[in-house]
Amino acid sequence: MNRIIPIAGALAAALGSMLTLAPAKAATCTFGVPTATCVAGWSTILGDKTFTIVTAPDTGSGILDWSVEALAWKVETIWDDNDLLGAAQGSFSYIAEITSGSANFYNIGLSSEGFEGPQSAGDNVVTKTIAADAQGNTVLATLTSTNGGDSNVVLPSGYTKLYITDQWDVPAGNELNGIVNYHTQRVPGPLPVLGAVAALGFSRRMRRRLSEVNV
Repeated sequence: MNRIIPIAGALAAALGSMLTLAPAKAATCTFGVPTATCVAGWSTILGDKTFTIVTAPDTGSGILDWSVEALAWKVETIWDDNDLLGAAQGSFSYIAEITSGSANFYNIGLSSEGFEGPQSAGDNVVTKTIAADAQGNTVLATLTSTNGGDSNVVLPSGYTKLYITDQWDVPAGNELNGIVNYHTQRVPGPLPVLGAVAALGFSRRMRRRLSEVNV
């Protein structure tokens, strides 16, 4: 389902100018294949953030795409041929850490894309758990994307290291094409708001991105 996010003209113009300040950066790794590079301990540095895999996606095969453009950091799980066929359940976890500067995490979001079959036994459900510790004893938020819905949360101030787990449940007859996580940060001035808008805008490109990727 396509959705439109209204953005005030002034805000959109400001965002447009902001996007030119930082070039896009990206890294990818593969999972579910004999030569998989998405393994525990794999990490990438994007700007002031380090992303480290704890456990790679454990169902299907495909790529993890890690990117940052302007104020939005994204982690995309994209399955081969854009399809994870149900019935399937699985999970993926990683650490997101701000390693320099005075920023802290602000808005965390979740989006997914999939297909609910005509004989579906239920909904595609993707759940994200955001914790402040590796054991998951301090859960800051839980987000859910049902049949491609979007969800996001503004975190309390002060967190510079997050332990994030995505879990999915795809009933028989359904498909899950991909999952997008986005992260923005608090910085002085109006940038956090712009960052949230940027991240939401980038998540809308998911369908186009999935149509272009064929691992």
